[in-house]
Amino acid sequence: MVGRKNIYIYLALAAGMGLVFIAAILGELSLFASLFLLICLVCLPLSKKYSFELFLLLLLIRPAIDSVGTRLIFETINFPINYNGVVAFLMIFLAGLLVVKDKARLKRMPGLRPVTVFLAFSALSIFWSLSFSSSISELIRILSIFSAYFAAFLLVKDKKKLKKLNLAIIASAIVPMSVALYQYVSGTGETIFGEFFIRTKGTFFYPNNLAFFLVFIVGMLLVRFSLSKEKISRGIYGLLIGLCLIVLLSTYTRGAWFGVMIVLGVYGLIKHRKILLVGILILLVAYLLVPTIQERMSDIIRLEPFSSIVWRFRLWGNMLGDFIKRPIHGYGIGAFQVLSGRSQGLNMLPAPEAHNDYLRIMIEIGIVGLISYLAFIFRVLIFQLKTFLKAKDKFLKNVSFVSVIIFGTFILMAFGDNVLRGTAVQWILFGYLGGVVGLARTQAKEK
Repeated sequence: MVGRKNIYIYLALAAGMGLVFIAAILGELSLFASLFLLICLVCLPLSKKYSFELFLLLLLIRPAIDSVGTRLIFETINFPINYNGVVAFLMIFLAGLLVVKDKARLKRMPGLRPVTVFLAFSALSIFWSLSFSSSISELIRILSIFSAYFAAFLLVKDKKKLKKLNLAIIASAIVPMSVALYQYVSGTGETIFGEFFIRTKGTFFYPNNLAFFLVFIVGMLLVRFSLSKEKISRGIYGLLIGLCLIVLLSTYTRGAWFGVMIVLGVYGLIKHRKILLVGILILLVAYLLVPTIQERMSDIIRLEPFSSIVWRFRLWGNMLGDFIKRPIHGYGIGAFQVLSGRSQGLNMLPAPEAHNDYLRIMIEIGIVGLISYLAFIFRVLIFQLKTFLKAKDKFLKNVSFVSVIIFGTFILMAFGDNVLRGTAVQWILFGYLGGVVGLARTQAKEK
């Protein structure tokens, strides 16, 4: 018999399926979209019994559909619904279910208060936003990212689950890497406006997102490398890291290049010097042999009007003028490009992105949003650093160490790029962070 607690889920499932069938019959949905929505609806009743498996599945498939997932399923008056949006709803639903189920554990989650303030203020900002529809879309995206953190914290309570989470994240790179390698060999990547070289992007909407994704995958491979005792296993993980570096170089994303150098540098200096030496060798050889890489690096210090550094400073300076007009509450979450387009006088071309996550947050939801976000990320970072320094368990010490390096690197990369805009990357980043702190909290409670 169906319990009272489950009846609403099954009623929602039946109603959803009915709507999908009606829309399909009326020709509003394609066959593929109908099947996709039906599969997602079936996940609703399964999410209670198979929460962890569904969580891993969402993390596994999200990078693979990043680009194709932007295609519309249907469009209402102001709110277009695409495949990525539906998957985001699943992640939010799963996290909500887990929060209701385990409120006691939730109270022990590092960063709970500041992230609650951040999300609440982000939601309120839609009422004074420059673009209501943009704010709704961005709010759902941001909620899905932090839902991954909430879900992982509530689900990961032992080493076995954290190991599965690590493997699922590594496995999520198979499809994007395969596509990226094909693009690299065949020269069928993407050429950005104003550039004259081809950049690989894999299954991602933009090459930078693939690059940041690979920085994280390198970190996950370092976790496996540090936990492996056999030379063969370490050799395999080392080769995979090298392959990731080659593809990462072909994205021509300088922020990610610096990021991976930080990850390999800190890990190599403290743990394994061979990893550091191999990483430096690959990057150095690439720099010496590939003129485009030399050009990309020299552009950083070139103080020409349209160089990347000068262009960024000019944009940041213009936007700071707008920030002064609304310093407390900002212009509404998701409104940055609307405002930057107006400031730059762009009617035809796409409005520029912030290329600085902290500036974006400050412009969109003001000082309140920025302080709450910074309080959250530094609370989580400090918690993991303390876990690494105090942990007696070797497994937890190793994963906390790599986690601190990765998270710290992403915090730094966000000063010069749109890191927070990469939804798939943020899912696996905050999902893994939630898993590590979840295991740490569980072990601390058991003592």
